[in-house]
Amino acid sequence: AVNEVNVAYFVTANSSVELALLDLNGRLVEVIQHETVAAGQQNIQFGLTDRANGTYIIRLKTNETVKTTKLVINR
Repeated sequence: AVNEVNVAYFVTANSSVELALLDLNGRLVEVIQHETVAAGQQNIQFGLTDRANGTYIIRLKTNETVKTTKLVINR
């Protein structure tokens, strides 16, 4: 079973970043990353061992944009 996820993203300039895991109702489950990062490619891994099976939303907020993607955990 996969017990962690790698999230890769790119920022064009130094930026404040918040990477969060939300449930399907938009409620915050966990803040994965909240810091200022340098311009360029970023990679972060986070564990799934404490997460129940289901569908979640990964939300990335930067100074420039907000993006979301779906994460399905099915073990």
